[in-house]
Amino acid sequence: NLGVITGFFAVMLLCCIGCAALNSLIPEIMGPMKILGTLYLVWLAWKILKAVYSLKPFEIDKKKAFISGFCLQFVNVKIMVYGIVSMQTFILPHFTDPWILVGFSFFLAAMGSGCNLIWSAFGSAFAHLFSKYTRPVNAVLTLSLLFCAGSLWI
Repeated sequence: NLGVITGFFAVMLLCCIGCAALNSLIPEIMGPMKILGTLYLVWLAWKILKAVYSLKPFEIDKKKAFISGFCLQFVNVKIMVYGIVSMQTFILPHFTDPWILVGFSFFLAAMGSGCNLIWSAFGSAFAHLFSKYTRPVNAVLTLSLLFCAGSLWI
């Protein structure tokens, strides 16, 4: 979890820097980025709707767990979309001071990491329930993602 949190902070800082640079260089980038974000969320919703869960235990190499969790965040498209959409929608239109942007990056990372830990804890606690009711749980998650994709355009 520490690797995931550290990687999350690094990705949020990179999202902040990247979004600020894109806004100053190419202000029209918001439209294409919304389209890509919407397509990704719809694709993710489809994958969740079709997912099948397994409760088979797996081994964890604790020596490699930090590096693995850290590196995983750099290919985790969901947090990239979270960072980009948050920066573009709520922060960059109102703030330009670099220190304030860094502060918001840490705030977004802390909120996202906290939610990730809660998600992980509840996922472990309710794993048997989720595997028993896979289809209804997937349907609710799919609808939630589709709602998020639609809310990008409101």
